[in-house]
Amino acid sequence: MVDLTDYRKDIEYCAYCPKMCRFACPVAQAEGRETVHPTGKATLLHLLMKGSMEWSRDVADTFFRCSGCLISRTFCEHKIEVFPPWVEARREAIRRGVAPEKVMEQDEIVAKNKNPYGENLGRKLDGFVPSRRVKNDAPVMFFVGCSTIQFYDKHVTAAIKLLEAAGAELGVYVDDYICCGYPSYALGHRERFEHLAQNVAKKLGKTPTIITVCPTCSTTLKDVYPKAG
Repeated sequence: MVDLTDYRKDIEYCAYCPKMCRFACPVAQAEGRETVHPTGKATLLHLLMKGSMEWSRDVADTFFRCSGCLISRTFCEHKIEVFPPWVEARREAIRRGVAPEKVMEQDEIVAKNKNPYGENLGRKLDGFVPSRRVKNDAPVMFFVGCSTIQFYDKHVTAAIKLLEAAGAELGVYVDDYICCGYPSYALGHRERFEHLAQNVAKKLGKTPTIITVCPTCSTTLKDVYPKAG
């Protein structure tokens, strides 16, 4: 089993808590089941760690029923980290071959396209970014991110105009590896995440300033990359 030593306190505190954040979990509210509440997930993980329960597809499925919104942590008096243990549990489910089929299918899409949307997003981005800004070695690099390319292309052009007006020595990162890797990280596909992250870091690792309009990309580049090494 993956090493959960760093999260033992979080798991035990959450498992023995009388569900004080029940009202805050949108998944539990939507499904109306105690099992998918953070305390329910922590209890399952606690039992698995003790060897009192066996892994199964039904058990594994529970750990994928979390959006990572962190609302429950917001209202937690102890600020328990609930999402990172679920990510590790997802990794273990994948390792044991009991992860949901959709989770494995998603990894196949990322492996083929280098992003979770099944399209060549680097080419798509290249289609609406001014050619003068397509470069990967400017002092200020705009990392757009896959979700922004897929759904918010107008935000990209607006951000470029704003940065140009501010006089930024700007380059827009256009590459096959256009995804920061967070979707793979969150689903527990650690090796896929590391592959994507390493390629992005190789291109942007020495850039003085990186700008993104995607909050997920921002958190991943700033917090997840350093923690992942």
